[in-house]
Amino acid sequence: MIPETQAETLADRDMWAHRALTAEQRATEYAAALEAAKKEVDSAHATSEHLHEEDTREIVALTQERDAALAALAKAEAKLAIVRRYVEELMTAADHLEAFHRVALLAILDHDAAPSGAAS
Repeated sequence: MIPETQAETLADRDMWAHRALTAEQRATEYAAALEAAKKEVDSAHATSEHLHEEDTREIVALTQERDAALAALAKAEAKLAIVRRYVEELMTAADHLEAFHRVALLAILDHDAAPSGAAS
């Protein structure tokens, strides 16, 4: 039979061996969990970088489209200014033509209204 103190010592040794084994198992589990979490962080970081790159490309493309649209708008505004100038010139010409037409009509009316002997 084992003396009580020796049995307690063996029990303590077994208990500490069990605790050490349990602690080692937990440390292995924590290390695995830490590695998995690290991989998730790395994956999230890579996804974030990829999305940032996509956003940057999209912003560049949209900026180029906006610049092209602004350039087209500027050209259209320049053409519109030319058309407005032509319209103003046509309106002035129409006013002059209308005035000439009135003068011609008045001359015809005056001529028709004049006595026939005075016209000779």
